[in-house]
Amino acid sequence: MLFARVGHARDLLQSAQCAQAGVFGRLPLAGIGEVPWANLPGMAGSERPAGNAPALGQHTEAVLAEFGIGT
Repeated sequence: MLFARVGHARDLLQSAQCAQAGVFGRLPLAGIGEVPWANLPGMAGSERPAGNAPALGQHTEAVLAEFGIGT
């Protein structure tokens, strides 16, 4: 369990203890670049989510079509 006084959230990202424990990883996001993300407890630092989050509106037409709503 990690426990320490933190003055600002960015201090966590720069923490040697968090780095050693693999608490944060880097996640590539299209159009943005890499962003920090918190690993799930018990996840190895090299594991990544299955994919990127969808772009805004990327699946809107498909979802509306499932409900019989046209755009």
